[in-house]
Amino acid sequence: MALASTTVSAAIAALSITGMKSIRDVTNVPDELDTRSLPCMFPDPENWLDAGEGTIEDETTFGTPSTRFWVVHRAYNYVWLYKEAGDGRGLKSHYSGGSTMLDAIVTAIVALDVSGVDVQSVSHTRFGLISDPSGKNFYGSFITIRCRERINA
Repeated sequence: MALASTTVSAAIAALSITGMKSIRDVTNVPDELDTRSLPCMFPDPENWLDAGEGTIEDETTFGTPSTRFWVVHRAYNYVWLYKEAGDGRGLKSHYSGGSTMLDAIVTAIVALDVSGVDVQSVSHTRFGLISDPSGKNFYGSFITIRCRERINA
């Protein structure tokens, strides 16, 4: 087993979430989005893969590196854009639909099924004003997925 962050990214992109137009993997981070692309979730272009920490899984593990099992804790950061800013009667007009979709995102992520990877927590920032990579304003959230990955080196 080896670390495979792109495999985790591809598995997240393959999630099926009602109402979500697209979930992108790390090979398809957008430079700019428009309203036809929304709602959309993609790896944070400024901080997709947070620093991780690897530790030996069991203190009684001995032997060659290929027989020692390790656990690596990492965080994957995503941007979720729901609606373009100015759409409707402001942010509060999107609370109901936005919170329903955010609940669906978290529910789908906790069920993520990747061999050797366990989702440990999912967190998100407040639902509010954020920008796409081009600086265009949208309503949405930043989502952090903390995982435990098992490897043997």
